[in-house]
Amino acid sequence: MNESDAGNHPNESQVVVQSPEDAHQPVEVHSEFHLEHVRESWDGPLPPPGALQHYDAVVPGAANRILEMAENQQRNIAELRKAASEREDKALSLADKTLTSDASQSRTGLWLGFILPLVGMAIAA
Repeated sequence: MNESDAGNHPNESQVVVQSPEDAHQPVEVHSEFHLEHVRESWDGPLPPPGALQHYDAVVPGAANRILEMAENQQRNIAELRKAASEREDKALSLADKTLTSDASQSRTGLWLGFILPLVGMAIAA
């Protein structure tokens, strides 16, 4: 084997690693090791396009079902956020009413605390 062939073929201790987009493509390994499982992960509700194609090839219509599931999930999240926002607005409104009521009662108490001693002193006189 010459030097140009050495760079193109892995030796017995090397394993070929795939990118996540090509995970469904067959892997050719020139060693005593054989890849039996490929683990793939992603963030968000949708897998990469290559994985969607693979799912659709295995189960016809699976890609469409996955897209619908992601759309439903986004819709549900939006509804939950809206409901949480409405509950927060109601709680803030109730807290504001409570504070206003407390301030009104405090003002009434101060006036009574001022007037009652004056009335008492007027009666005593």
